[in-house]
Amino acid sequence: MNNTLPAPHIQTISKVALFTAVGLVMTFCAFALMQYLIAPQGQYIPTSIPDFDIEIAEEKKTTPPNIIKRLPPPPVINKIPPKPMIPSETSQTDIVPIPTVTLTAQQPSNSTLFAPILDNQASPVVRMAPKYPIQAAREGIEGWVKLSFSISKTGSVINASVLDAQPKRVFDAAAIKALKKWKYKAKVDNGQTIEQHGLTIQLDFKIDKSH
Repeated sequence: MNNTLPAPHIQTISKVALFTAVGLVMTFCAFALMQYLIAPQGQYIPTSIPDFDIEIAEEKKTTPPNIIKRLPPPPVINKIPPKPMIPSETSQTDIVPIPTVTLTAQQPSNSTLFAPILDNQASPVVRMAPKYPIQAAREGIEGWVKLSFSISKTGSVINASVLDAQPKRVFDAAAIKALKKWKYKAKVDNGQTIEQHGLTIQLDFKIDKSH
C-alpha cells in the first residue's frame, strides 16, 4: 500500500505552513512594535536645582557733609556824630522870666486849741520850694496861697488845705504839693512828742524880672 500523498496535497500543506509562519512572524513583529511604543523612551532622572541666595543691593543714601560757610565780617560802619543843634532865634516874648517863691510863715492865733509856746515855736527843718506853674510863668501871672496845716509827731506835714489864694486855683496845687514835703522839728511836751495843729503859712509866687 502506497502511503505517499499526492502532489496537490503537499503544495497545499506547504502553503498553509508558509502562511502560518508568515502570520507568526507578523504577529511577533506587531507585538514587538506595540511593546516598543508602550515602553518609555528614556528613564526620568530627577534633578535638584540648587538654591541660590539672591541679595538685592539697596542703594545707600549718602548724606552730604555739613559744610559750614564762613560769612565775611560785616563792614565797619563809621558812626556819624550827631549834628549839634543850632539854637533858633527866639524873640524876646519867648523868654520866660525866672519865677521865685517867697515864704511867709504865720503863727497860729491864741484862739486855737494848740497854741504854740513862744520859746518852742515850730520851725521847718527841710523846705521844698514849690514849682512855678508853667502856664502862669508864661503869662506873667503872680500870686500867693495861704495854707493851713498840722505837724505830726514825726515832724511831717499833715492836713494841708488852702485858706485863701490870689488868684484862685492857679497856685493851689503847687503850694500844697510843696508843703507836704516839708519837715518840722517835732514838738516835745513833758518828754513826749505831740502833734501841732492850727499852723498857717503863706507862699508868695513872684516872677524875678531883673533878668
